[in-house]
Amino acid sequence: RVGLRPDMLLYLPDLLLTTLLGSTVLFNVLWIHRPRMAYQGWVVARRFMWMLSTLYFFRIWSFLATTVPSPLPGCTAKYLPAEGLPQREKVPGYLRLMGRMATGSLTGCTDNIYSAHTALITLLVMLYWMYSGVNALKVYALLHGGAALVAILATRLHYTVDIYIALLVASFVFLNYHFLLLIFLQGRVEKQQARVLASLAQIEHPPVPSTGAECQLEFNARLLRQQAELDLDWLKDERRIVWRVILRPLGRTLWWMDGMDLRRPLLDLHSLHPGDVKITVEDGVQPRDAKC
Repeated sequence: RVGLRPDMLLYLPDLLLTTLLGSTVLFNVLWIHRPRMAYQGWVVARRFMWMLSTLYFFRIWSFLATTVPSPLPGCTAKYLPAEGLPQREKVPGYLRLMGRMATGSLTGCTDNIYSAHTALITLLVMLYWMYSGVNALKVYALLHGGAALVAILATRLHYTVDIYIALLVASFVFLNYHFLLLIFLQGRVEKQQARVLASLAQIEHPPVPSTGAECQLEFNARLLRQQAELDLDWLKDERRIVWRVILRPLGRTLWWMDGMDLRRPLLDLHSLHPGDVKITVEDGVQPRDAKC
């Protein structure tokens, strides 16, 4: 069931949301001030669309399972225009209804939990904080997003609980996406490190082929090593970005909450003497100072 918007002030949240979305596309997809990865604009757009799709998928089941009265006093409930139409005209009727809701001429009365406006605002602000690389833009996004949330509350477009749940769900989807990405990158880094070591071993200790094939085998092994090293550098850069911007602050907080700083074993420097610390010399490498 849908209804007409009673007041033009209800367009204020949509206006703030649309401008925040446009600025995000401008400063994080099209015009990047401090690129941190290859094809960053394309990567940000892909990640944004996947996370937004996940949030909307969760929201569909959320408001279908929980229906609350409309927070808008003037939201006039109406039956969908396709109810009284013949069977062959129902699909075009629903499509016209979707178009009117997309343009804002109609709005839902009971699709409240959780707020799609808040979920999208949260996602856009977190994209700014991770990918913009400019402190002024981060502050702008925070202020713009806060103003949009205040407008949603002031115009009674959603209940407070709708906004609260949307903040939690959007933050969870954003952080969990990048956390799983970090785990995957860590596995790929370890796999590439193993490939580099294997290619080095193949170069240093090749099998004994015929004289003509030995050079080709060594050439192929060196190409494999170089490609593996390029992949390793790329994966490390991706991992460093995700860890530095998103997970390092959370990691430090969890480190303190779990008491890892208290359980970390430390050397007792007062009980050690210079003769207690031994330096192991491996692979024929001599220390710079023979006295040490």
